[in-house]
Amino acid sequence: MIPLDRNLLITGTSISLIALSFAVLKSFKVKRRRKQKKSIVWRALSREIGYRQTMVPCLNGLGYVYFALGQHKKAIKYHTQALAFAREINNRKEESISLGSLGRAYHYLNQYHKAIACYRQAQAFTREIGDQQREGDHLGDLGNTYRSLGEYDRARENLEQSIVVLEEIKSPNAEKMRKKLVEMEAR
Repeated sequence: MIPLDRNLLITGTSISLIALSFAVLKSFKVKRRRKQKKSIVWRALSREIGYRQTMVPCLNGLGYVYFALGQHKKAIKYHTQALAFAREINNRKEESISLGSLGRAYHYLNQYHKAIACYRQAQAFTREIGDQQREGDHLGDLGNTYRSLGEYDRARENLEQSIVVLEEIKSPNAEKMRKKLVEMEAR
């Protein structure tokens, strides 16, 4: 047995799992598949070692992979699990990341009201923790979702708020939001 920090021990089973996982990882050639398998490996390792905090990014990672593959319902499953763990460990940053990801998946499934609920919560958490980049991005996501619903006044309001927040931190995303606003106004 190999002792780790915080008196955790990796058992022979864990070492076998690690070795097998890295062998599997080496055999994949496609980047998406590699990312998906890495997330699965880290998820297994997180459970084995017991680090709840590492479960959140692992589950979100799986959600990102399924989202990229167009499997939005599976993405929602993993982002929902990540959100539950983030709430369990009371990590607002990870909650906001999970909620933002859920919002995007719901948006792509045309479940706009669910997307809006997720984005609003995510934006509130990012404001609470002072993460202006994500706050601005979530406001932009809200604007895009309202635009999809045909609620142009609300869309404009959120996009304008996004621009203000993002300009404060000199984020390049401010220009992206400005372009979205111009596109919407042109229609």
